[in-house]
Amino acid sequence: MHLALWLCLAAVLVLALVLGTTASRRRERVRQRRRNAERFDSMTPRDAANSIFVIMPCLADERACADTLFDLFDQARCPWRVTVGIVHHGAPSAVFHDMHEDVVGLYGAQCAARQTVDFSDRVKQAWHPISEAAGPSAARSEAWRDMFARERYIMTVDSHTRFEPGWDDLLLAQYGRCRAAQPVLTTFPPEFDADMGVVLHQGATFPRAIASADGSFGTLAPAVFQATPAAPTPVWFFCSKLSFAASAAWVQCPPSAAPNIAPAESDLLHGARLWCAGWDMFAPTCLIVRHGRRHMRHSDRAADIGTARRIAAQAVPQSVWTDVQGLRTLSAYIAGSGVDPHGRRVMPHALHGLTGPDATAAERAQRHDPNA
Repeated sequence: MHLALWLCLAAVLVLALVLGTTASRRRERVRQRRRNAERFDSMTPRDAANSIFVIMPCLADERACADTLFDLFDQARCPWRVTVGIVHHGAPSAVFHDMHEDVVGLYGAQCAARQTVDFSDRVKQAWHPISEAAGPSAARSEAWRDMFARERYIMTVDSHTRFEPGWDDLLLAQYGRCRAAQPVLTTFPPEFDADMGVVLHQGATFPRAIASADGSFGTLAPAVFQATPAAPTPVWFFCSKLSFAASAAWVQCPPSAAPNIAPAESDLLHGARLWCAGWDMFAPTCLIVRHGRRHMRHSDRAADIGTARRIAAQAVPQSVWTDVQGLRTLSAYIAGSGVDPHGRRVMPHALHGLTGPDATAAERAQRHDPNA
């Protein structure tokens, strides 16, 4: 008798749990449908005209890339104006059995699990074996060459990025405030630790160049404005971790397709080409995206990732720099920015990162290294 009573109670509890879960899922579906309807209804003809093509290289980073893809569309105020081009280098094998995962498929599975709109039809993807990886500049060049469909703006991010709500509106507003005829909005975004769920620092950032420990050719790093600038601030350096510009900038100065350019140098090269062609770079005054630290990637992929990094860090032909020319001279860019590709060195004033009247001693005193 007692056993039958306990069984009945257990059945009632299971039924209540199932009904509760079903009701919760139904409420979530209703909430998502309402949210997506509101986003769609808020779209205007101007939104449709402000189309954005997002270029995203992916190096054996499938799951993190799918997370980035989900956040990109989920946080956009108008996701229907966004198209994404992914150039994915993976390494299928008996050991690394999950390396050739379909990024778009993983993204679609997330959409199904979270019961939200799937924008997979707005994603273009090219896959190559990791042995063919030739650096991020070559990957961005392929996306630009094969996937660009004459969108009005082009944006670049890494495959491990998180986006602020309404990031698309934020970018357009910041871009419109740049005081130049041909602006490029760019920065080294604040970092976050995806494994720990921790934001490592806050605030508006700008890119600067730092020398390596042995004094050889350096890399890019973020610096934080302690006092938020009133308007986007002129900077010397382009950073592909977040860049946004009219597509005309890429038509005039596409990323180098030369293989084996290390990530930092490919950004320095692209920035020099843009500046010499008459484009001016600006750092935004607000947080738009966050950049994830490298250990977001699965640890069992270290061997293949290390191989690709060694490929991408080989000596860069000087010809890719001697070809830089335009309305301004490369020598003027070297003198102003403090980065000397010919001497393979970073001069001390490259740490300041800013250009023009913003690069004053008083302004420098208001900035600090977020990683210090």
